[in-house]
Amino acid sequence: MSHAELALVASVAKLLSEGLGTEATLAAVAETLRRGLPATAVSVWFREPGTTAFRVAQAPPTPDPPAHLRSLAALPPRPDWRRFVLEHEGTRLGVLEARTGLIRASTSDPRGAIRSGVDTVT
Repeated sequence: MSHAELALVASVAKLLSEGLGTEATLAAVAETLRRGLPATAVSVWFREPGTTAFRVAQAPPTPDPPAHLRSLAALPPRPDWRRFVLEHEGTRLGVLEARTGLIRASTSDPRGAIRSGVDTVT
């Protein structure tokens, strides 16, 4: 892992341990990842406290954020974004999405481009 990658992980870990509210923390994590990857945009879908619905923290913020979702299965396909499912002990907590500009529509690009798809982060 490079120094820049370690610094990005350390920045995210610091944000997660600072004790800010959920939405403020995830918005800061999204912005940190957007700058550190670099990505043109990052979204973190997370469970609304006390409900089964999901809402989004985005970087950069949008004036009209997407509506809450009843299920992560309702997320629309975004072929130009990389999507990571966030799970803990088998429970889906949310989804992290990043649009880096490196993703190509082809999943078999011989030049080694990042493939679009879904990964699980536990």
